Amino acid sequence: MNRNLPNITSGKSKFNVYELNLLIILAGYPIVSFLPDFYNVDSRIITIPFRAFALLLSMLAIFMGTNNNMSFKKSVLTKFLIVFYILYLLKVFYNLAFGPDVNYALPKEEYVFWSLGVCFIPMLSATFIRKVDFVSVSQKMIYIFFAVLIVSIFNNKEALKSTIDTRLDANSALNSITYGHLGVTLCLLSVYFLQLNKNRLFYILSFVLGAYITLISGSRSPVFALVLCLIFVALVKRNKWVIGGLITFGIVIVSSFTIFISFIQKINPIIVERLTTLVTDKEQSQRNKIFSDAIDDFMQYPVTGKHFLLSHGFGEGFYPHNLIIEAFMALGLIGGCFFLYLVFVALKFCIKFLKKNYSFSWVSLLFVQSLILGMASGSLWGSQVFWILMMLLFSIYDRQTILQRKIGLNNKILQTTDI
Repeated sequence: MNRNLPNITSGKSKFNVYELNLLIILAGYPIVSFLPDFYNVDSRIITIPFRAFALLLSMLAIFMGTNNNMSFKKSVLTKFLIVFYILYLLKVFYNLAFGPDVNYALPKEEYVFWSLGVCFIPMLSATFIRKVDFVSVSQKMIYIFFAVLIVSIFNNKEALKSTIDTRLDANSALNSITYGHLGVTLCLLSVYFLQLNKNRLFYILSFVLGAYITLISGSRSPVFALVLCLIFVALVKRNKWVIGGLITFGIVIVSSFTIFISFIQKINPIIVERLTTLVTDKEQSQRNKIFSDAIDDFMQYPVTGKHFLLSHGFGEGFYPHNLIIEAFMALGLIGGCFFLYLVFVALKFCIKFLKKNYSFSWVSLLFVQSLILGMASGSLWGSQVFWILMMLLFSIYDRQTILQRKIGLNNKILQTTDI
């Protein structure tokens, strides 16, 4: 871990609302997702109160941070992110109030709650990081995800079979895509901690568990996310051992492809089928049709965007399942380019933080994963983790900039005193 810069956190209190807030909005939902099945009730009876609690906690973090002067001067980038999302909120509210009318997949109030209460307000709360110990937060997260995924295996009879022939949900509230990405998150946090040379056995086991969950979920995007994130880390760090290991692994897979496929089929043949028929299967054709309809909506209103949801075609009333396409569809050329710029800068910060191996470099790993998920299945109004991690990246950059300036100023003062 890089110690050249002072920690971006300061003193810790017995009750740290800012750390608790991050844990709840980043790792809380998987925990409560098992309660509906345990109590045999509809999932919304528990998940809606949880979302309300998470919102109140984020509001408390904002209130306490503002009153305690915990904020700091925000860069243009952080302001850009807030402005972009406010513009998007205005688009959502305008479309819901004045149309054009579409066959909404959800009640209108749910889009308001998700875009404002699940994404925007928690995103704002992520700017208060002065008392956040990022190593402590990530350590708690990996223990939470490890425990949750262990429970998910014993909670689901299908997961205990020697061969799983279906897409697997964690429970009634956690679908197969989210389930698979929980496995990816556990893998990436394991990679982060393996670099710290602490308790390697546990983190190796947690990586294996995460990879197993990624496979048995039967969804494609988690598999792609895990592979692409590991390649991203290897290229950024340019670590000869990591790159050599990936190359060796690739050679082994290519040279023994049949054996590898047979091994995966033993675990879950569905994921092999979905990967090998990616180009020709019906589901992919449907996804391409949704993309085409979203682009048609953009072409009708290229300046302002037409609607934050698809207004016609096969997926009318749904989102395009691709954040970039959705940004252009909803906000037009200017809004789409605005969003592309924010993503580009966020990825630039990811590279910078991973190279230095800071205590908060896990944020970079999880942001890349959330971006890949967003490009395959995400929506602007519902991608809570994506927006929170982007805000964390920008807030960390702001805080680092302030500390670097203070270090430079102190050095100048010392030099002047010596003279």
